[in-house]
Amino acid sequence: MQGSCSWIWQAVAWLRDNAAVISALIAAGGLFFNGWQIRAAARAHKASTLAQIALRTAELQWRTLATPELRGLLTTTPNPSPLRQQEIFAGMVINHFETVYDLYELGGMPESAWSAFKADIVETMNRGLFAERWLELKHHHGKHFRDFVEKELKDARMAKKEKG
Repeated sequence: MQGSCSWIWQAVAWLRDNAAVISALIAAGGLFFNGWQIRAAARAHKASTLAQIALRTAELQWRTLATPELRGLLTTTPNPSPLRQQEIFAGMVINHFETVYDLYELGGMPESAWSAFKADIVETMNRGLFAERWLELKHHHGKHFRDFVEKELKDARMAKKEKG
């Protein structure tokens, strides 16, 4: 009986001799996990804040465009031409696309929703007025969004050339 228990005593002795190492590994694992949780919570908070700001900004812009007395706040003339109104609208849509992109990058949007938005961004940004407005406004947008849009537009042009 004593021979069959010797491995248990050896294991207990090994654990006693290496308790400091084992404790350090457990503590390091706990710190790593806590760091990961804090990072995930911070990203979720940023995404939530960005979504709230975007919602309020969109509401302000729509109210401004919908109210004739306020339209002049978005343009240099109180009664902008239909083309100028379309340019303003295109700028708002591009701003919206950047907000959606930022939400996706922060982890605030599921992949399934992002793929639909991405397709919409590429299709819309390839249209005449949007493409022109993008060239005028892109320097106002973040580098990551600019790089994303430029790459997607380039890929779309190459795919179109290959098809026809």
